[in-house]
Parts: sequence; C-alpha cells; structure tokens
Amino acid sequence: SDLRRQVRNNILHHRAIGNYKGKRHAMGYPVRGQRTSTNAKTARKLNGKWLKSFTTLTNPAITSTSSSSNVFIKPRIPLMTHFKPFENFFSKFF
Repeated sequence: SDLRRQVRNNILHHRAIGNYKGKRHAMGYPVRGQRTSTNAKTARKLNGKWLKSFTTLTNPAITSTSSSSNVFIKPRIPLMTHFKPFENFFSKFF
C-alpha cells in the first residue's frame, strides 16, 4: 500500500512538472527507452491502467441554500488519462 502510493505520487509528480517521463506516462508509451514501433503493445495496455481507477473529489459550489435534502454527495471526476497533449509533437520523431 505504501509502495503503491509512493510510486503513484512519483508518476504524478513527473506528469505535473511536465518532463519526458511524465509525458510518456501520460501518453501510455514505454518510459525507459524501449522501442515503440513494434514492441509497445504491452506498455500501451498497462501504462496508466491503474490511474483510471483513481478519481479526484471536488466540492462544487452550492448555488441554492434551500435544498430539500441535507445530504451532500461528492461527485467523482475521473483523471484525464486519455488526454494526449503531445501526440502530434512526438509523431514527428517516431
């Protein structure tokens, strides 16, 4: 549990600062220099798969105070693991 949390935080840190490893994780490509033209099927399946199950919880602004129920439900917003901002950039090189 602690190791998984540490690895997840490391990957999210790389994605947040926008370095090469973070971009490769975000796109689901191999991170450690493996080939992408022929042997990247496994990496595309597995990279980011465990991130899709995590969600971020936010508190939406309450617009009306006269609600019929006092139950506050936090919405589940999935992480944008399908977002590939550098897809066109890397296609020039690979």
